[in-house]
Amino acid sequence: MTDWTEVPIEERHLGGMVDLLKEVLLHFGVRPKKLQYRAMGKEDWDPVRVYLEIGEEPRAGVDLHFRTVRCAEAAPSVYQAIQKVTMTALKQISRDYRAHLENSPYRFLPQNPLTTQSSQATQEMKEAPEREEDSCLEVTARYLLEQDSYLQSLENDHLRLDWHFKNTVQLSKKQEADNKLLTRDRGMLLKELMEFQEVMKQKIQQERYMRLTMQARMDRTEKQAKEVEATNTQMGQALVHLTESTLPLLEENRRLKRKIAYLEQNNAHNAVNLTNLLRMSVYLQEKEERMLAAWRASDARRKKELREMRSQLPPRQRSKIRRENFGVPQTHLRVRASFRDGWKRNQLTPKMAKALEVSDYLFHPESAGIRKKIVDFDHDERILEEPDSDTGEMQVFLP
Repeated sequence: MTDWTEVPIEERHLGGMVDLLKEVLLHFGVRPKKLQYRAMGKEDWDPVRVYLEIGEEPRAGVDLHFRTVRCAEAAPSVYQAIQKVTMTALKQISRDYRAHLENSPYRFLPQNPLTTQSSQATQEMKEAPEREEDSCLEVTARYLLEQDSYLQSLENDHLRLDWHFKNTVQLSKKQEADNKLLTRDRGMLLKELMEFQEVMKQKIQQERYMRLTMQARMDRTEKQAKEVEATNTQMGQALVHLTESTLPLLEENRRLKRKIAYLEQNNAHNAVNLTNLLRMSVYLQEKEERMLAAWRASDARRKKELREMRSQLPPRQRSKIRRENFGVPQTHLRVRASFRDGWKRNQLTPKMAKALEVSDYLFHPESAGIRKKIVDFDHDERILEEPDSDTGEMQVFLP
């Protein structure tokens, strides 16, 4: 925004109300040379602002102290601004020095009443011409009042029109800016619309392709559903036949379970019996070995005694002594094998512990129904028979 610059005032601008102001100032004793007008304007602002300053000391013999008057008004041209500020100064002087203008020809000049006395002063100004005796003076006063009101209305209309003009200019500028923005936005929207149309065309093609694809998938799915339904029907029929054929198997399974329960119970009894038999057989075998050892010791003692006696007999009697073999042949014990029950290793003899290990091996679940070779107590090889189909028992030959 540019700064205020001073506008030159020409002689042709000073006329009309300026002459009247000079006459009024001469009536008060103020020299007209003290009228100082100064006009200011801007390049980007149409109205011109005019400043008026009046200041003068009163002349000798005039009992009046004239105060300095300062006014400022704005108008579209310099001439109009000068006339306007001059009228404002006359109204202000007429208001402030009304008493000095009562008997002068300037008593009917318009004035700017104070705010608190505006209605009363206006009424007095309207009634003042009627009190005049001179008809010409009355007409002149009425003319001045009507002219002042007319000028006031013109000024108000001018201000209102100027305000509307400024608003119209601002609105037109704003409208032009909005039109530019709308034009730019219209171009952008048209471009976006074209792009959107292209995108929508592609999407429509894609949707059409997807619809055809989904239709083909639906047809294929319906066909597969029919095939699955037929397969389910066949599977249901096969399941019915399978269920019917499963009933005998279930009955056979129940029978086998009962047989397994019986065999498990019999196996438990056989384990207890085998343990007892093994214990007794080992005990008897050890007892037999002890008896044989004692018998052999006594036989060796008798042989020694006989040799001593024989050494004392004559040679003919020695040949008659009968030689006998006191060795006992190996015996075999037939038992039924089972698990040991309630035995402790530290209470067993070596042979009895080995016999129990044989029983563990015989009745281990992994060895059921399989032919095995077992080494007996004298490291002789024996054959383990297969279990009996009815009782599930096994037989083994122990030394």
